[in-house]
Amino acid sequence: MKLRRSREVPRYVAKIAVKMPNWVGDVVMATPFVRGLRQRFPRSQISLLLRPHLVPILEGMGEVDRILSFADKGKNPFSLLFQLRRERFDLIFLLTNSWRSALYAYLARIPYRLGYDKNGRGWLLTHTLQVEREGRLRFLPTDIYFNRLLNLVDFTQKDRKLELPLLRSSIDFIREKFHFYGISTGRDLVIAFNPGAAFGSSKLWPAESFSQLGDLLVERLGAKILIFCGPSDREIARRIWDGMREEAVAFCDEILPLDHLKAAVAQCHLLVSTDSGPVHYASAFSIPSVVLMGPTHPIYSAVEDPKKMVIRHEVECGPCHLKICPVDHGCMRNISPEEVFRVVVRQLRRYFPEKLSGEVGENF
Repeated sequence: MKLRRSREVPRYVAKIAVKMPNWVGDVVMATPFVRGLRQRFPRSQISLLLRPHLVPILEGMGEVDRILSFADKGKNPFSLLFQLRRERFDLIFLLTNSWRSALYAYLARIPYRLGYDKNGRGWLLTHTLQVEREGRLRFLPTDIYFNRLLNLVDFTQKDRKLELPLLRSSIDFIREKFHFYGISTGRDLVIAFNPGAAFGSSKLWPAESFSQLGDLLVERLGAKILIFCGPSDREIARRIWDGMREEAVAFCDEILPLDHLKAAVAQCHLLVSTDSGPVHYASAFSIPSVVLMGPTHPIYSAVEDPKKMVIRHEVECGPCHLKICPVDHGCMRNISPEEVFRVVVRQLRRYFPEKLSGEVGENF
């Protein structure tokens, strides 16, 4: 790890901005960084810069003073630049690696501009960090990748716990929804599926596999199955619901916004998910999870969560990090519903043994 500083950052600066990541999971994995930043600058005003659809994830976070949104590139490519100039920040952390974000911070004349020296943007920043490579690639957990930027202001963040705020309005909304569908977390075993992945189709587990898993969970455990999805995941969620023989609740027509989705995950006993953002909700709320992982290296999303269990099959072509599989998608198709069912039972036996019948508990 190589650090470059044009000058020392003072112990106090008045206004700090953090350009947050652009993916749901990365935003959640940046929460330890934000906590560390508040510890380092207890009296500064800290503002998070987020794309509008990501704001609900961190709304209500106690460590920050403001959450500011800016238009996506297609709507107004200079929205972020105008906002940076208007706010007159003294210091900015860039958790994104884009050249554009560094350029905007430079043009906004922010005195202290901190981030990774990547994509040829180092000269636009005043303080940079460079990850040393071991051979061709060096894999680093995303939360640690963010936390290391605090070394540029002489702070070491060792706490890796993911944390998220929950608004009372979201909690009440989900409780009403559960009541409407006849679901009681005290009486029922509630297991949620998160089958989508904004990254690309290479991360998806086949819809028919989810359907078979859902039937197993209902038939053998008496579980209540919830199927979550985002706007781009409606099709696979509907196919899962259509393919199940047993009853399930699919939030396809009424997609839960990200703040309500947080509350829904927090109310479940277990989440079965692809390697995508909502699985980090489970980590933040200490909800057991089973993660189905294929094309990406597991260390990228490895967080400090003892209740998270990853199922991954090694294949010759992986990890490829491709958005679309060019071959047979073996890394995901080789994961069977029966294998996932067994791991789910192990998780439940460990964290919610009262939800399992004696016969099931003894067989797995």
